[in-house]
Formats: sequence, structure tokens, C-alpha cells
Amino acid sequence: MILIVDDQKDMGAGLERLLRYAGHESVSVTGGAEALAMLHLRKPSLLVLDVNMPEMDGLTVLKTIKEHAELKDVRIVMYSTDTHPETITEAKRLGAVDFLIKGSIGFEKLVDRICELAGEPKTAD
Repeated sequence: MILIVDDQKDMGAGLERLLRYAGHESVSVTGGAEALAMLHLRKPSLLVLDVNMPEMDGLTVLKTIKEHAELKDVRIVMYSTDTHPETITEAKRLGAVDFLIKGSIGFEKLVDRICELAGEPKTAD
């Protein structure tokens, strides 16, 4: 499962649909607290995390995840409009496996990269 966290509901839902079409189970939520609650129920193969969100920003979510022993191995890719080098550096320092800039690549390349990071989708036997 790929978990998408983006406060822009349409963005998260759209990416969720694209990933499902690519064969991945995916779920989108609109906030950091909701994502953290979901992580305690089920660990995803990849978490796609926005940076700029109200209440709890993506870097705080990332840091919180990496501080929990049972969650620290969750692979996280940041997906944001934030292009500040300090933000990108901090995300990678905290453990993000990649930082993708919204609008800098087409949806096809975005989905390809996310699928690559998540691994092959599980197929039913």
C-alpha cells in the first residue's frame, strides 16, 4: 500500500487514482495526524508526503515517523511545491528517500518514480 498525505484533497485523490491504475493499492489522507494514526494500523510500502500542510507540516510528520522504532523503516518520499534547498536538505537528513517537486515532472514520470520507490505491486495468485 502507498499512503499519500496531502492537505489538497484533490491532489491526493488524483495521485491515489493514478497509482491504483498503475497497479498499486493506495490511500490518501489530508493531514499528518491522520497519517500517523493510519501508520499504526498498517505500514505502507511507501509514504508520499507533502511538506506544506496546516497543523502538522510534512517535516514534522517525517521526524515523528523516524523517531518511532516500529515505523523508522517506512520509506518516505516528499512531494511538494517547496523548492527551498534548506527544506530539501532537511527532509533528506531526516530520512526521506527522495524529494519530488510538484509541477516539475509530468504525472507519468511522477507515477513511475513513486512505483519504483514502492516496489512491484502485489498481484493476486
